[in-house]
Amino acid sequence: MRIFRYIKNKWSAWRCGELDEDRGTLRDTRRVFGPGAARRVLERAAIVLPSALAAFCLLYWVVCLIAAGGGIDLLWVWPAAALFFGLCALFAAGLLPFRRLRRVMWLRITAASVLVVLICAFVVVECLVISGMDNTGEPGLDYIIVLGAQVRGTTPSLALHWRIERAYEYLSGNPNTIAVVSGGQGSGEDISEAECMRRELVRRGIAEERILIEDKSTSTKENIAFSLEIIGDKTAKIGVVTNNFHVWRAIKIARHAGAEDTVGIAAPYPNMLLIHYMAREFFSVVANSLSGNM
Repeated sequence: MRIFRYIKNKWSAWRCGELDEDRGTLRDTRRVFGPGAARRVLERAAIVLPSALAAFCLLYWVVCLIAAGGGIDLLWVWPAAALFFGLCALFAAGLLPFRRLRRVMWLRITAASVLVVLICAFVVVECLVISGMDNTGEPGLDYIIVLGAQVRGTTPSLALHWRIERAYEYLSGNPNTIAVVSGGQGSGEDISEAECMRRELVRRGIAEERILIEDKSTSTKENIAFSLEIIGDKTAKIGVVTNNFHVWRAIKIARHAGAEDTVGIAAPYPNMLLIHYMAREFFSVVANSLSGNM
């Protein structure tokens, strides 16, 4: 209970604008101008910004839980991020009993540098992800590879539904293009993702002879590699159909696998989970880069 009383007292002092950062003594920091004004602005920003990010992460996590349940990959990232940003805000405000650590300049510089590097890396990756979200491919491709996503029983999930719709639109406008539907059978799926896509495309009027099935893959890397084996010609003009947040990584994996003449065909994902999947791409891009898949 002592630590809670400590935080409460520190919080009350900070709200009055009276907390001294290094000594824990009281001072008047309500002056807007004068010596140290820039420092005070930065100190407040170091508290307000992490606090806002923590609140957003926590709120978004709750919304995702209510909207889609807990069966979403990496959903734990949001409460973890909320905790991290919350601790950053408390530390910056002097509300944690670590004054001695806050006086160690090299530790503060190191922590700030690591945080800045991580934020910059995240921003760069997200910009790359966004750069592929509007890709529409090009007419007259030899093949399109339609990447699988979750199937609920025999029904396509929302992500897979939009991939199927986008593949159907492209195949309807390009009658000489062959589709490779790619995706194995996972937990909770009564049929493979490839079979689900084949059925849906045939039901929409695409001829069965225009659809090749790859039903063994369990990852994007395998989707691409196994589909290229079926195509048998890496010099063919290929389009990769997947949801917009996934396009950039899928293209990089395909080109790394040797299919240099590959373009993306983005399917929409009109859902509040788009933010989560875009954030998840950061971890997927890092993992694939470290493993040499892209």
